[in-house]
Amino acid sequence: MSSNPFEHLCHSIDPNGSIHTVSARTYRDIGAMESFRKHWPATGFSTKFQGTIEDFTKVSSDLPADEQQRLKLAEAFPRFSGKIVEHPSPKAFFEAIGYVGETKRQCRNGYRRWRRAALVGNGVRLISTAPFRVALTF
Repeated sequence: MSSNPFEHLCHSIDPNGSIHTVSARTYRDIGAMESFRKHWPATGFSTKFQGTIEDFTKVSSDLPADEQQRLKLAEAFPRFSGKIVEHPSPKAFFEAIGYVGETKRQCRNGYRRWRRAALVGNGVRLISTAPFRVALTF
């Protein structure tokens, strides 16, 4: 991580098991990643912030830093295939996976449809996200 105290690392795992590491340097970047994280039923990506991963993983401090990070990611994301792709900003990440323009709008609408179907009366129904999934190019 850089010396910027406001930089947050976000990790997203795609349906193929590759992890995309994104640097969020401003509040707008963090908000964009939070919004993307919320739309997981439509995108198929699971997103976690570095602080969450640090809080809930246990890895030996005797290992080198890069190996510690890899083990933490493997513990946080069980489907991790071992491939890590780094992106300098959320905008670069969204462009790389095709989450721009009309596709982004389709993901937002897919999430809303899933939410209406899943939230009923006094609780939540567990339903498949497959009918609401939007194909991204990653």
